[in-house]
Amino acid sequence: LAKLGLADRVHVVVFAYEPYFWLPSANGYMAAADAVRPGQALPWGYPGFLWLTGHGLGAREIVAAQHFLVLALAGVLYAFLVRRDVARWLAALALVPLALSPLLVNIEHHLLPESLLIVLVAAAPLVLVWPRALPSIGACAAAGLLVSAAGFVQLFGLVMIVPLVVFFATYKLSGSGLHGTLVATGAGANLPRLFFGLCRGPCGFALRDR
Repeated sequence: LAKLGLADRVHVVVFAYEPYFWLPSANGYMAAADAVRPGQALPWGYPGFLWLTGHGLGAREIVAAQHFLVLALAGVLYAFLVRRDVARWLAALALVPLALSPLLVNIEHHLLPESLLIVLVAAAPLVLVWPRALPSIGACAAAGLLVSAAGFVQLFGLVMIVPLVVFFATYKLSGSGLHGTLVATGAGANLPRLFFGLCRGPCGFALRDR
């Protein structure tokens, strides 16, 4: 499955479409990346990704990185399912849409935030449920950071706060343990906001999404 997904993406990146699919929205993200600040209509999470990867990488390499991130996510999710005693063939079957979907490969080949958002919203709950035991304070803080980062990529990424709250509400934690995990999650979620507040004014969110 991984080899098929990799072969599909290599074909798209190397042979089919160079350097990437273009939509008018990409101009706004690229302009915000050049300005190193949020735009009027776009959060700065994805422009920040473009700014970071743009140091030494061209547009073709950036979309290749997006293809790699989604394929790596599929591999991590497969490992998680196998770790939870799911049959290997069934775990592979469950990851077919993520690894081989032509629509998703098409999205990955745009300079648009959806690929990064997919990785962030999947990683946030994954770091909590990866261990069989109770999640550590560090894992809870990491989940909060990932949710906040998803919100900086697309505002509706903040909806991932809801499953985190449900997770904490249904997990049988002691009073002190619950308070500790909630504080760690809140602290992790506020780190990106603190960064933007110190470096770029009151907030890194835009007033509206694209």
